[in-house]
Amino acid sequence: MTSGRARPDPRVRHYADLVRTHEIVLARIEADLTAGCWGLGARLPAERALASELGVSRSSVREALRVLEAMGVVRTAAGSGPDAGATVIDRPAAGLGAAVRLHVASGTLAVRDVVETRVLLETWAVGQAAANAAGAGLAEAVALLDAMDDPALGTGAADAVREHIEGFYREAGP
Repeated sequence: MTSGRARPDPRVRHYADLVRTHEIVLARIEADLTAGCWGLGARLPAERALASELGVSRSSVREALRVLEAMGVVRTAAGSGPDAGATVIDRPAAGLGAAVRLHVASGTLAVRDVVETRVLLETWAVGQAAANAAGAGLAEAVALLDAMDDPALGTGAADAVREHIEGFYREAGP
């Protein structure tokens, strides 16, 4: 007599002995995202389905979804209907920013290292953008860079600076 519940994959059980249960769910979702099973805006399977398929509890699935939400990978909504469940979103800066701030606050990551990394990445990105920019796009990028030097921005104008930076990268393009 069968219970209708899927039999857990023995490979998952062995893996479960080595990691916390919610990490099994995280690994599976990561693998499926990497394989292209879900794209932006796609809904993940229901908690009950994932729990049954992986042989884990629904609370482990919920914990994994909370981690993914904090990382800016999914948005979750309770209830039923088209907005319920977990949906793949594109907010990588949310998770990265939070992780960097927490590591800096805890003393495990030096501010100097963060600044040096940003300088390296942004220098490379500007070089790539400049190499690919042409004509009007280059002129607009120069105008945006000049606008960033505007003393009227003052302190506390991070949003304005961010808009200028994003505008520069949009105009310069890949």
